[in-house]
Amino acid sequence: MNNNGLFMQLQENVSRRAKKGYPILLAGALFFILVTIMPYIVSSDMLPYVWILGMGSIFPLGLLLARILQAEIIITDNPLATLGGLAGGVQVFYIPVFIIIAKLDPNWLPAAVGLLGGSHFLIYMWVYRSKAYLFITIATGVSSLFLSIFFLEMSYQLVAPAIAVVYGIGIVMIWSELKQEVHTDTQQMM
Repeated sequence: MNNNGLFMQLQENVSRRAKKGYPILLAGALFFILVTIMPYIVSSDMLPYVWILGMGSIFPLGLLLARILQAEIIITDNPLATLGGLAGGVQVFYIPVFIIIAKLDPNWLPAAVGLLGGSHFLIYMWVYRSKAYLFITIATGVSSLFLSIFFLEMSYQLVAPAIAVVYGIGIVMIWSELKQEVHTDTQQMM
């Protein structure tokens, strides 16, 4: 088997076992649905910190959902899974940026979360061979920036549900990709 064939086999392996990572997206969608109501519950001074601290719950919740949905998110025997984990881990370095933005102008935090958080999904388009992640990257970034530029005073009320919708559409796209791959595999076996 040549290197290209081995590489594609690694991609297929991680994609199937992790179910293209959709449980993490589902956790993210649930988080953003929850923070959609936060402007009506917590003070505007606390809101940025609810976002920043709350985002730390997405990965553990994603692991729990993965277990329930029988997806393997932490895969140690595939180097592409390790690469995906490192790409996801990069977000830890966004936290100081989010804190600085929260101190300087908290209304811009949703835009920063959408742009930086959305951009980290780009590598998963390649790892999972998934057009859904390209959509998620672009739609999360564009919607977050657009809504923040034109409706800055309402960014907390608008950006969170927009991200949740983008993630939801992305999940549906991933399900479709997974279903198509199973269908293709079934046909190849016949």
